[in-house]
Parts: sequence; structure tokens; C-alpha cells
Amino acid sequence: MRLALLFPGQGSQRVGMGKEFYRSSFRVHRLFEEADEILGRPISRMILDGPEDLLIRTENSQPAIFLVSFACFAVWQEGGGNLPVVGAGHSLGEYTALAAAGVFSFSDGLQLVNNRATLMAQAERENPGGMAAVLGVPEEKIAQVCQEVGEVWPANYNAPGQIVISGKTRALHKAKQLLCEQFGGKVVPLKVSGAFHSPLMESARAGLEKIIHHFSFRTPNFPVFSNVTAQRLSHPEEIKQRLVEQITSPVRWADLITHIWTEEKPDSFLEVGPGKILSGLIKRIIPEASVGEIDISDKQQNETGG
Repeated sequence: MRLALLFPGQGSQRVGMGKEFYRSSFRVHRLFEEADEILGRPISRMILDGPEDLLIRTENSQPAIFLVSFACFAVWQEGGGNLPVVGAGHSLGEYTALAAAGVFSFSDGLQLVNNRATLMAQAERENPGGMAAVLGVPEEKIAQVCQEVGEVWPANYNAPGQIVISGKTRALHKAKQLLCEQFGGKVVPLKVSGAFHSPLMESARAGLEKIIHHFSFRTPNFPVFSNVTAQRLSHPEEIKQRLVEQITSPVRWADLITHIWTEEKPDSFLEVGPGKILSGLIKRIIPEASVGEIDISDKQQNETGG
């Protein structure tokens, strides 16, 4: 079977995610212990026991989701999962896809994600803001409103009829008013604490650019598609550059999935990690696609942001 693996991003975290696999799989247990050692803090305890207000912080949620998603991939491998024909991840999830494809080790991936999360959390404090999902408004109208309001930008092109905007709190509120009143849209605030994938993350982009070149990247074992370009990533230096650009660039998820579907022709998509957010988006982008999940979280979920 030609399988496409997909890895979720920030917003999919839940207290208790991965608990059953942590109890039953020696490899998952060891990955959690290794993560605590690498990060120098009890990230496994936050994942398994909370509290939620600590887990949802950017500096914790990003490494936590990377850890749980990679652990889920490890369990899938142990169960005899074949090498996929392609992989991708939504924002943060791109790091998990690259680790699964052997571009960098679990340890290096976790350190990279931790650095990314720390930089983004700092950018949140410097330029407070948020994100909101806009439902039922055409793409060009959303862009028009963002330009009119200022300090708010399209951030995630998730699926037909669902685009996430990102910006300063007051600008988001004004954009919500216009989108609802003028175009009859529905605007849902996301449970993230920053204006991800927008110019307000510029300091995080610059910080990651300085750090990422200290890490060794390899050619992927299978194609991984970029959030920034919606195209294949192949050369290690290109991968680094796209990860840097991703911090302030919109996530072109709908285009990415469409390109995977038409170019790689997978028989099925498989979401690997906590929640079922990406599975829902796939069904909106490619209604005829076969979609499955390896979900080691509880059943509750949020929208996806960063």
C-alpha cells in the first residue's frame, strides 16, 4: 500500500496523550525518559499528568507534541509499518515528519523543536497576539479584510472554507467583526497563545536561523513536503531554509495535500499522533481519499495552529 504519513501541529495537545503506549511499550517509555534527559525538565510528567495550563504553553506544547507523535511513529514501526511513500506535518508537525524520514535524529529533532518553541514563546511576549479560524469566507475576501484592518494576516490555508488568520488581539477582533458582518462568516479563536506564521514572529525566525545551522541534516528516506512551498523537500540546506521561513510564512496545507495526492498518488493518508485534526482536513480537501489515524491521545481535540 502506498501510504502518506501526516503529523499534527500545536493545538492537538491533551493531558494524558500517549499514556497507554507509555505503559505498554518499552520503546515509548524510553523515549519519554530520554526527552526528560535532553530537555532537563519533566516534559513526560506534564504530558501524562498535566496540569493543562502548563502543557498548553508554547515552550512545552511543541516538544510534547513532537515527542508523542514520534513515539506514535515508533509504535507504528514496531508493528511492522512499511516505509511510506511520502510524509508531511502541519507546522510543528513538519519536524516530526523530517525525523521520521531520517533527516535528523529524535534527539536533534527534540532539541530543534525546543529551541523553536522557546524562541516563539519569547516572540509571543514581545508581540502579543493570537489566531482564529475563519469558516465559510472566500480566500480573497479574507485577504481583503486583513489588508484593510492591518496587523492581521492569513496564516494557515487549512482546507476549502477554513483559513486561519493571525495577528494582534485588537486587529483579530476587528477582522472578526468585518468577516461576520460583511460576509456571514464564522470566526473561532484558537487555543494558542501567539500570532504564529505572521510577521509578529520575526524575532523567532531570526533566532532559529542562527541556531539551525549547528545541526546536521541528511537527505530524507522518503519525500517530505514543505508547509512553505507545498512542494517536496530534498536537499538538507533547502530543508533548513524552509524551516526558518516557516516561522513567519503561511502554512499552505490545502495545496500541500493536493500536491501529495496528485504527484505521489497515495492509497491512503495516515495521521500519526494526538488527535484527528488533520484527518478532518483531508476529508475536506480530498473527499474521496482514504484516511486513518494512529491516535494515542484521548478523543477530545482542538483546531490546529502552529
